[in-house]
Amino acid sequence: MKYLSAALIFVYYGFFQGGSNSVVLDPSAFGLEAMKSITPDRLKAQLTLIASDEFEGRETSFRGQKLAATYIASQFEKMGLQPIGDSGTYYEHFPVVQVTVGTGSYLTTSTPSGTKDWTGFGREYIPFSSGKDTTISGGVEFAGYGINSTLLKHSDYDSAKSYKGKIVLVLRGTPGDDDSSSIFFNNRSAGTSMAKRIYAQQSGAAGVLIVEETRDRTMKKVFEERQDDLIRGLITLPQRVRSELPVFSVSKNIANELLRGSGHTIEGLQKGIDSTKRVNSFSIPGARATLTVKIDKQEKITENVIGLLSGSDSLLRDEYIVFSAHYDHVGKNVVNGDIYNGADDDGSGTCAVLEEATAFASMKQRPKRSLVFLAVAGEEKGLLGSLYYTEHPIIPLEKTIANLNTDMIGRSDPEHEKMNDSNYVYIIGADKLSTELDSISKRANDESVKLNLDYTFNDESDPHQYYRRSDHYNFAKKKIPIIFYFDGEHADYHKPTDEVEKIDFTILSKRAQLVFYTGWKLANAPKRPAVDKEGFTTPHNR
Repeated sequence: MKYLSAALIFVYYGFFQGGSNSVVLDPSAFGLEAMKSITPDRLKAQLTLIASDEFEGRETSFRGQKLAATYIASQFEKMGLQPIGDSGTYYEHFPVVQVTVGTGSYLTTSTPSGTKDWTGFGREYIPFSSGKDTTISGGVEFAGYGINSTLLKHSDYDSAKSYKGKIVLVLRGTPGDDDSSSIFFNNRSAGTSMAKRIYAQQSGAAGVLIVEETRDRTMKKVFEERQDDLIRGLITLPQRVRSELPVFSVSKNIANELLRGSGHTIEGLQKGIDSTKRVNSFSIPGARATLTVKIDKQEKITENVIGLLSGSDSLLRDEYIVFSAHYDHVGKNVVNGDIYNGADDDGSGTCAVLEEATAFASMKQRPKRSLVFLAVAGEEKGLLGSLYYTEHPIIPLEKTIANLNTDMIGRSDPEHEKMNDSNYVYIIGADKLSTELDSISKRANDESVKLNLDYTFNDESDPHQYYRRSDHYNFAKKKIPIIFYFDGEHADYHKPTDEVEKIDFTILSKRAQLVFYTGWKLANAPKRPAVDKEGFTTPHNR
C-alpha cells in the first residue's frame, strides 16, 4: 500500500462491510495538494512563450492573436479537455470589423471673417473613427475641458443651455494635469478622447473638436502618436459599428480661427481655467464648423478558445464554473515596430488559466462540478470576446454558477511596492451578487495561500471602475456571481515595457493557486452560491 501525502487528511469510519473497509477523504486536501503543481517555473515557461515577440502583441484578429489561439488550443488538447467549440473544436469564432478613417475626411470652419476649408489632414486636424461615413454641421460652443462627470461632481457643460446640434470645442486632458490636489489627478480617464465624446453625446452635441496642441505638444507630435491607430483602426463587433458623433483632434490655429470673433484665444482660455479652477463655457459668436468623416471597413473573424473538464458527480456535473482570462493585447506598432507583449496584461492571467486547467486535469479525484476554461479575445477592444460568449453561450448561463476571472496578476502596483508588500491580490466583485461566494473566497484564501485580499477597488464609487473593465463584467450583467483577481495598474500598463522580465512568478503562482483552490471549493460545495444581491451593472457616467 502506498502512503498518502501528509496533506491528504483522511478519516476512517472504522467499520467493515462484506470484507471491505470504507475510507472517506477530505476533498479540501485533494485541492490543497493539487494546487502545488502550479509553480513559478511552469508559469514562467508558459509566459515566456505567450508574451514573446513571436505572438506580435496578440492583437485581436491579427496574426499574433491567431498564433496564440492555436497554442492555447494545443495545450487544452494536451490536457485532455473536451473541445466544445465550433464543429467539435476548441474555438468559438465570432465576427469583428476593422474600421479605419479614410483620407477623404475633412473640416470646414465658418466665422464672420469667412469660410475656410482645412486641408491639412495630420497637420491641422486628425479625425477619429465614427463607425460610418458622417457629415455634421453646427454652431460652435466652447466647453472648457469637455468633462461632465457625476462621479466627480464636475461639469464643463452649462446645464441651462441646450447643446443639441452644436459642435463643442474642448481642451485636451483635464485641468491641471500635474496638480496632485486636483479631483482629476487620480481619474485622468475623465480626460480621454473617448470620455469627451461620451460627455458630448450625453449633452446632445453633434460633434467634438479637441484642441490637442499645447505649449509642449505640436500637431506633428499628435499625428506621430495617432498614426499607428489611424493605420490599424478600430476593432469592434459588427453590431457596435454605429454612427457616433464625429470627433476631430484640431490645432490651435483652427481653435483660434473659430474664436476670432469672441475676443479670446485658446491659450488664454486654458490658462484662465487652470489658474482659477473655474468653468468657462460660452457660445462662440458667428462660429460654425462642418465635420466630415469617411471610413473604410474590413470584416474579419476572431475566436475565443474554450475547453471543458466534466465533473465527477452524476448530478452536479451539469453545473459549471468558468475560469476566464483574455489572451489578446494591443499588438504591434506598425510605424515604429514596438511590440506590446502584455506579459502582465493579460499574459499572466492566460498562463494562470492554463496551469489551473492542467492541475485540474491531472487530478485523480475530479471535482464534482464541471469546469470551463475560457480564453477570450477582444478584451482590449471593449470586452468583445466575453460579450460574444455571454450572448452566444456554449454552456447555458443558467447552469453557470460562477465566473473566476484573472486579468493582470503577475506584478505589484506602486501602492504595494511602497509598502514592500507583494503578498496581496485585489478582489473585485466577489460580494456584488453573492454574499456566499465572497465567504467561500475568503475561506479558500485562509485555507491555502493566505494572501492579503485587498478590496480597495471593490467600492462602486472608486473612480477607476475596474468592476466594469474586464471580462467578468459581461457575466455579472447576466447575474452570474463573479470574482475578479487583479494586481493593479503599474507604469508599464499598455506599454511595450510590459515584459516577462518584470513578472514576479512567485506571487503569480500564489494568486493562480488561490483561483484554483477557490474553484475547487466551488466545484465540490453542496450547493451553488446563492444570488442574494443586485450588484451594480448599469453604465456609469464617468
